Amino acid sequence: MVSALVKANVAFDSFYYPNKNHGIGGTADNTTFHLWSMKTKWILNNLGNENTKRD
Repeated sequence: MVSALVKANVAFDSFYYPNKNHGIGGTADNTTFHLWSMKTKWILNNLGNENTKRD
């Protein structure tokens, strides 16, 4: 998928969590918090309105 996005000149973000599967569970190493923070930030920046925009 990354190759197709690059070929199509599409901007994208990608995060890799070493030693994690698709569940990305657990709080000991902060990955769950980081993942949900990034999802929330993306939603607010891309789907929000003037009341939810953040830098």
